[in-house]
Amino acid sequence: MWVRFLFFLDIVELSCTTSAGIEKALIDCLTGHGLRLEYLRDHWVGLGTDGASVMLGSKSGVATRLKAIYPLIVSWHCFNHRLELSVNDAIKCCTEVNHFKTFMDLLYSTYSMSPKLQRELTECASELEIQLNRIGRVLDVRWVASNWQTVKAV
Repeated sequence: MWVRFLFFLDIVELSCTTSAGIEKALIDCLTGHGLRLEYLRDHWVGLGTDGASVMLGSKSGVATRLKAIYPLIVSWHCFNHRLELSVNDAIKCCTEVNHFKTFMDLLYSTYSMSPKLQRELTECASELEIQLNRIGRVLDVRWVASNWQTVKAV
């Protein structure tokens, strides 16, 4: 019987974004948290990343480099990221949505970058006794869930 655990261990700030630099930062992080290299060799089985060639490249991507050292690793392009990319491609084909996207992006950029406009908008909402909902960029290459929050706010 397999017991599966998935958890976030750390956020690593990269000093070098080459595949070698990312590999080193990842290994340093894992060993810094007490995971021995021998243990990783016997138990590290998965690596999910975005689809960048530095991560999944077949010649010298991070996944390929790690697979040479840790043979059990299976790497894949993160499902959430692939879903978001497919939503983004679908939006590009649907011209009716472009007007909505342009309008939302304009609202976002106008109010997110100006403290003065944010203050004035808050004052107007207070006078009208309504609650403001926060919006983010919509229909961009981001997580679908955060886009849904923006659409719900509208």
